[in-house]
Amino acid sequence: MQIIRDGDTSTSASVLLTTRDGSATSGSDYYPLSKTVTFRQRSKQLEAQVTILPSDSADSREERFYLTMQTKGSEKHETTIVIRSKIHEAIVLPSQPVVASLLHYDDALAAQDPEIGYPLVCISPCESRHPHYERTRILCDDKNMTINYFWEVATPNEWHPLRYNPFKRLSKATIYTEVEAKVLDPIYFGANFNVRCGTQPAKPNGRLGVPIKSQHVTVNASKGFCKKGDHSSGDGLIGSHTFNANLKYVNATAEQNPNTVHIKIEIPHSDGMVPLLSTQPLHNVQTLLTDPLYVGHHSCSNLLVDRSFLKQTSKRNPLAQWPYQFDKSLRGDGTVDLYRNLDLRSCLWKFNAWFHMSELLDYCHGKIISEFKVR
Repeated sequence: MQIIRDGDTSTSASVLLTTRDGSATSGSDYYPLSKTVTFRQRSKQLEAQVTILPSDSADSREERFYLTMQTKGSEKHETTIVIRSKIHEAIVLPSQPVVASLLHYDDALAAQDPEIGYPLVCISPCESRHPHYERTRILCDDKNMTINYFWEVATPNEWHPLRYNPFKRLSKATIYTEVEAKVLDPIYFGANFNVRCGTQPAKPNGRLGVPIKSQHVTVNASKGFCKKGDHSSGDGLIGSHTFNANLKYVNATAEQNPNTVHIKIEIPHSDGMVPLLSTQPLHNVQTLLTDPLYVGHHSCSNLLVDRSFLKQTSKRNPLAQWPYQFDKSLRGDGTVDLYRNLDLRSCLWKFNAWFHMSELLDYCHGKIISEFKVR
């Protein structure tokens, strides 16, 4: 700021500058000042600096503090300094998002309650597949805006079937799936669950907009891909399928994977299920699914992407049986590599892996017993 003196300038003059709080507070809104400045002979003006601190508030506001000036033997003079924070317009999307089954991603307007066992997709109003995009597109021209997603579920009340427990936001991702993504994996919801998604715009500088939640959808209990049969039992039987595991030696003269042990595993599938395979005992499944640090010693498993049981899968590209079933841009690499092992038509997980004998012993913790059998 500039300080100007009037009157006789034939001599030098010293001025004491001090600040005093008003609605603005020193240390949080500005740096306090207590300093003596001197006008030289015939000098009429000089500069003094007061540092204004940036505000963390997203709201517009006006704060004041005071600068006092006093020369030796004269009265004090006080001036008001006003701090006006920058006014930020709220970032708001023009409409609610829409939840639909990934089966009906291309025709969300005609979609009904989604089927159990297939992913859900959150369609923002700035996406061409949104039912009201023709009306909302003009308000979505900000190319620097990105959209964050979140999901909430409400489970049926155990004691009152027609009532639901409060919505809870999903917060735990797994090694295969995400909860803050456009698509929600079917492991997070079951029959008759209420599910809704939320969208929140964001600027490149990190400033977040207003989150908006969709209307909820109810997962249809009568529709599904692989319903668990009434005659399910603890021996691995689901529907008409049973659990199968086979080991077969591949001869050294074979064209593919020669001199290896082929492990083939088939697991019957029911909607919302994810199988875990490992040659090591599996403890604390929730931790294994949510913390990658705990899966490191499961070298021969389906817990590690591009390793053992998922390594062969990542090299295959089976034909999708249903819309967007293996779309990595929507579901993610790890999710698709896992679900490529699932045949939804036969409701069977089919895992295959080929190991050299040394790998089975050194990495898979196998043991050779009588007659050189591996266990």
